[in-house]
Amino acid sequence: MKDKKIKGERMQEQKFYVLKYKIEISYATLVEMMWKIYSITQEENLINAIQEIKDFRGNKNMNSIVSDAYFIEKLILLEASGDIHPPLNIGEFYKDVIEVKTKEVQQ
Repeated sequence: MKDKKIKGERMQEQKFYVLKYKIEISYATLVEMMWKIYSITQEENLINAIQEIKDFRGNKNMNSIVSDAYFIEKLILLEASGDIHPPLNIGEFYKDVIEVKTKEVQQ
């Protein structure tokens, strides 16, 4: 697990690129979005977590997290199209975020 944490910290300093839209996103930003989603839903399946968050549409207090959920949903579609470089398995990345961040919180 220590290796995963070190790898995760190193990854957070890097960025990935969404080729179709010519934007770059830091891994740290994605980690933050995913952790917020998990913290609210406690759902380990990313698709289910996104669906739960999308149910909060219209709730002004949840606008930011709902936007994050839609953004990650779009990333999943772009990932399937091969438009993310370097390739990123978003579902596995979400599981890694849960594992690492949960251990950080417990310490």
